[in-house]
Amino acid sequence: MANIEGQIRAMVLSNGTVTTLISTRMYYLIAPDQETFPYVVYQDVSDPHVPNSFDHIASRQPRFQFDVYGSSAVSVVDVRDAIIGVLRWHQGTVGTLTANGIQIANVQSMLVEDSVIYRSIIDAIVDYQEG
Repeated sequence: MANIEGQIRAMVLSNGTVTTLISTRMYYLIAPDQETFPYVVYQDVSDPHVPNSFDHIASRQPRFQFDVYGSSAVSVVDVRDAIIGVLRWHQGTVGTLTANGIQIANVQSMLVEDSVIYRSIIDAIVDYQEG
């Protein structure tokens, strides 16, 4: 079975706009201490094994969260919008997997409490076929 987390990361980082903004600063679960802004931390938040809303019996629908961090609201919004542009409504190949569709479920932005760090959260549901 292919690693969907790695496939999604590779797909996002294959976009020229994204890599111009963050280079390869996209990390699973946690970023290194003192990382250069902006950067992205992503994780799989859920992977329900129930019938799905896309009418694809043999598919899975994990939900991913992408947290964009930066020192300015503008830099965070630029990265956020670039990632949304890559993911929203994508159908077809995601590395070695086949995506039936990627939906953006939620987006929110905030200032990290007691800091001058900006954060934007993207929740995406990836409906894909295994094997």
